[in-house]
Amino acid sequence: MQAARILVDGQSDLVLDYGIPPEAGDVKPGCRVQVPLRNRTATGTVLTLSEPAPAWKDRLKPILKLIDPEPLISPVMMNLASWAADYYSVALDQMIRCLLPETVRQENTAEKMRKMVYLEKTPAREELDALYRKAPRQAQMLDYFSSAKQQSAPLAAFGAGALNVARSLEAKGFISLKEEAVHRDPSTGEQFVPTQPMKLNSQQQKALEEITAMCAAERKKPVLLQGVTGSGKTEVYLQAVSQIVKSGKSALIMVPEISLTPQTVQRFKSRFAELPSSVAVLHSLLSDGERFDEWHAIRSGKARIVIGPRSAVFAPSKI
Repeated sequence: MQAARILVDGQSDLVLDYGIPPEAGDVKPGCRVQVPLRNRTATGTVLTLSEPAPAWKDRLKPILKLIDPEPLISPVMMNLASWAADYYSVALDQMIRCLLPETVRQENTAEKMRKMVYLEKTPAREELDALYRKAPRQAQMLDYFSSAKQQSAPLAAFGAGALNVARSLEAKGFISLKEEAVHRDPSTGEQFVPTQPMKLNSQQQKALEEITAMCAAERKKPVLLQGVTGSGKTEVYLQAVSQIVKSGKSALIMVPEISLTPQTVQRFKSRFAELPSSVAVLHSLLSDGERFDEWHAIRSGKARIVIGPRSAVFAPSKI
């Protein structure tokens, strides 16, 4: 039986070895697993796989369950963690904590769910009149969709006791109830006025061409864009990122400190206003729920542009 070295979630910094039974499935480095820990179960992240010493082979406790069939940490990021651990002479589990924020690793953080009401059948006038006489709240719920001119709405929009009303209408075939995830966006409530690309001067155009050429090159090298404040560097970045995103890749925008993040987010969300969910933010001032949702939006590829300070270099972007 192969063994897995696992970083166990929690504040005790436990790194323990467990056996991998056949029923656990295809356990890989970066996968999340459930393991026995004293008199309880715990979750953890697989760091490495190895063949246990013969003396320990039958003494290792087995992994209970594979939580995610695919590793939360990609092979590229695992290689980065291994290189950084070796280069900076730190334990691999310390690097994994950088790659997987605590809110992603801990068990008590998950997607925020809400019930949605979907209109499945528009009632005839006589059906609606009959409902107003017998069940006015059901009629009001159906009337909402015609007056609001939309096909769905959160159940909470209909007030207290709406669940029983919705279930009655669902049984009659008028609506359907579904659970949907709600993205906790750090920019909720903010307005972003769409902007258009500006005409570049000759120096900006030359810089943009060099950046895009280097991004397309097989052997990539750093490009330093030099210019005083207000010289138009951000516009070059915006247009370069636009081309990167159109090519199917992702972009990381790093800011020197957290206090500069809001203005950078404003510029990028305004430029990519037609794709508001494509811009994600990662920094330590986010709530646990916001950080969880932004991290998973990046990992899934939904968010293709990441903005944050130095710690954002470990964002799970699709390359």
